Amino acid sequence: MVSAPAARDSLPEAAPGSTRYFVLLYCPRQHRQPLATLLAVADEIDSGRARGMDHAVAHVRLDWWRAELQRFARGTPEHPWLSAWLRAQPHDHSLGLEPLTEAAAMDLAGARLAARSDHYLAGALFVLGAKLLGIEIASPQLEQRLRALGHYVATLEHERQAAAPELPEAPVQPPLTPLLVWAALAERQALRRPRRAGRFDMLADNFIAWRAARRAQRGRFELTRARDRASTR
Repeated sequence: MVSAPAARDSLPEAAPGSTRYFVLLYCPRQHRQPLATLLAVADEIDSGRARGMDHAVAHVRLDWWRAELQRFARGTPEHPWLSAWLRAQPHDHSLGLEPLTEAAAMDLAGARLAARSDHYLAGALFVLGAKLLGIEIASPQLEQRLRALGHYVATLEHERQAAAPELPEAPVQPPLTPLLVWAALAERQALRRPRRAGRFDMLADNFIAWRAARRAQRGRFELTRARDRASTR
């Protein structure tokens, strides 16, 4: 029998000034704790690959999470984070978190082949994050754009270079504000030289997060790289 990979009862706190801090700061209060849980669970699911664990050990962890997300869908999770989520939001069991482990398995297979990661987990996370934020994904085009946005953010965070995708259309942007703030910060940090962030960087991130949230609320958010590419045509 495999026990829960993470035994902490409380969620890890987002460090002030971190990307996750700003993502949650601009999240509506009623969705903040569920989104924090979703992000933390995705981190745990990906930890086997991210930490370079032995492939067999990583698969054991992934199998446990696969079963746990199935229990979540039935309303009977074992992990304290997911149990606390359902106590606060009982109907969220219907979100269907199983795509997280399916995507993580594809990322793990890519790591085994030493291939460039396609960041399937990040794409699935952005789709589920949008659903949690109340967006009805009524078209394959919207789902594809959300997946592409997640892939873009993860690629910037890991490789610092990526082609900007097409964004969800303006009417969908306001509820997507936390995820668009994440994308704006990923772009900013990809341009920053690899070094320890200083006070000026933290102030700049604060402004960038605020500006991204303001534009998203107005349905006018743009990715910097897409805008720069258009201006050079």
